[in-house]
Amino acid sequence: MAKPKTSSKTISKKRSKASKRPTPKPAGSDETSERPASPADFVKWAKSNLGVDLEAEGASSKYDFNVRVALSHVHESPFWSGFAQELLAIKSEYARATSADLFMSTDLPGIRLVSKPFASVVDKMFRRNVLLNKQWPSPTLGKHWITPDNLYEQFDDLIRTTITTKFLDGPEYLLAALKSYAERQGHKTYIRVHSREEGYYAHHCMCDFRFLSLGEMVRWFHVRLSSSSR
Repeated sequence: MAKPKTSSKTISKKRSKASKRPTPKPAGSDETSERPASPADFVKWAKSNLGVDLEAEGASSKYDFNVRVALSHVHESPFWSGFAQELLAIKSEYARATSADLFMSTDLPGIRLVSKPFASVVDKMFRRNVLLNKQWPSPTLGKHWITPDNLYEQFDDLIRTTITTKFLDGPEYLLAALKSYAERQGHKTYIRVHSREEGYYAHHCMCDFRFLSLGEMVRWFHVRLSSSSR
């Protein structure tokens, strides 16, 4: 039996339909993954697109453990054991240079290191990976998303302290002196300046420490020393 002829128009229509068929796209890299609009949306997105469960108990408990290790490491370091004495020296030098008090009172301010809660870390991961990511839907770091595996190197405020100075020139003077002190102790440092129209003015000095993470690897960990004026 002779095969029915297929017209060129029929073939053309079939090819046209085939050309319009959407090509599957990898999750998390394009329009198939809707941009999260909130931290809660980001948590769901991270689980389905990155395989990272930020709600799992293991995620928060590992972070809490690492932060406790890092805090202990900093507290036991020569840098921190000599920190109060260094503040006294800086205070005296400032008084000699300006005939004014560096801090709000004649006494040293109370200095305490605090750590960033895991919930705040997740919120910052959302801001850095999504809200501030100009390369979306590509990762903000080019090839890698910020996840619990690399956030210690990416976030510089997981351990921090803030020192308030009396005058506007205080933050710059204090942090420059603390940067020099940290470098004499062998720590890599860098300074950033933040200012806002409503009057907020602060200098941040980041000091890098190395610490052991769950016995697995040595990481860089930033300690932020901040100073603002009132």
